[in-house]
Amino acid sequence: MKFGCTSCGCCCSRMSGNIEALKKLGFPHGVKNDGKTCEMFNEKTRLCTVYNSRPDICNVDKTFYSIHSKTGKTKKEVFLNESKICNSFIREAGLDEKYLVDEKQYK
Repeated sequence: MKFGCTSCGCCCSRMSGNIEALKKLGFPHGVKNDGKTCEMFNEKTRLCTVYNSRPDICNVDKTFYSIHSKTGKTKKEVFLNESKICNSFIREAGLDEKYLVDEKQYK
């Protein structure tokens, strides 16, 4: 099972307040002048410019193994929770519904 990321870019543009915690987890990039958007995020395309070599912390599948699996939660539980968070960000940003993560696959 893989996480159904829709490449909406919401996590890339909501980093304020999290950057120090991310740095402790090995996040190698900074934020843009707005103080909240990852410097590797392209606002025009809504895509990460280093997606194929993005840090592990930016990959829900990899963070399951490095962080979440140690909590005793199942992949389905973690992915359902992450998809709900993603979908709330997508709705809050007013993005097209095509970006919503299908939560049914994790129920």
